[in-house]
Amino acid sequence: MNQKKIIISLIAVIMLIFASCSSSNSNVRKNSFELTTFNGGDDGLTFEFLAEAPPSKVRDQGLQPFQVMFSVKNNGEFDIPENRAYVSLSGIRPQDLGLTETSKVIPALNGYKKQGDNVIEGRTQQIIFSNLRYLESVRSGSIPITLYANVCYPYETKAFTLVCINGNTIPSLDEKTRICDLDSDRDYANSGAPIHIEDVSQYSAGSSSIGVRFTIVHTPTSTVSNVYQSNSIDSNCNINGNSLGSTEALLARDKIRYVVETGLPGLNCGGTGTNTETVQLINNRYTVTCEQSTAGEGEYEKPVSITLNYDYVDKINTQILVE
Repeated sequence: MNQKKIIISLIAVIMLIFASCSSSNSNVRKNSFELTTFNGGDDGLTFEFLAEAPPSKVRDQGLQPFQVMFSVKNNGEFDIPENRAYVSLSGIRPQDLGLTETSKVIPALNGYKKQGDNVIEGRTQQIIFSNLRYLESVRSGSIPITLYANVCYPYETKAFTLVCINGNTIPSLDEKTRICDLDSDRDYANSGAPIHIEDVSQYSAGSSSIGVRFTIVHTPTSTVSNVYQSNSIDSNCNINGNSLGSTEALLARDKIRYVVETGLPGLNCGGTGTNTETVQLINNRYTVTCEQSTAGEGEYEKPVSITLNYDYVDKINTQILVE
């Protein structure tokens, strides 16, 4: 009797081990798709004022020269080329600081790179506005002034998923012969960026067609971060030549261009008859639906790439006491 109990206990332990391994493999499959493809994360560029640049206090009447310095780092995975990203100053009349230029170009900023188990960090650049002076006169005591800095840049998100392709979308009578599930949630992976895709799923959409659905999501890098339509920023961090607070800038805000590539003919996204569209986020989200013809295809899983393009603007500020 004791021997029988021992055998039963051993069987139970073995079953638990197998269950654990099965669960582990399932997690590895889902997570490794992302981990081996991208480093991930929600950031694009991050930037900050360097210590004492500007200083917390300055003299009036041009008596004290000072610098404004920034450290800008690419914490995402898109490489920003030369002369495409900018830092601009605002909040103070340029002439009061002796500023001849209120914006500067940011040199090339390569993003994170994942090579196997190794990660190469994104590049950091320093931007300097030098020989500034507060030229006005403070009549009595001291006054606080707030200096704002905008960083604006183009960015891109790369995302991948696997979809189930089948030329015959009618459910198979024999489940054992099925290779993949036509009606299912799909794994996906995103490159490091403030805009992602989420909630990827697919479904049968006719006898020889499937539907693929995903949601574009903006995860702001700060409370004052904004995303704009691709190719809308200029060297002064204006939007299509208009200030950030203008109606024209508001019309370009929250717009993302997506491109879906399946490598198969007959892809129709958003009812456009093409694989691309510019959409406007609502509450930082937008759901895209594509239909893919599968006529004449066999049954297999196929990689699908999704590219998101946009411009990004972020802002920081610091206070200077003028004496």
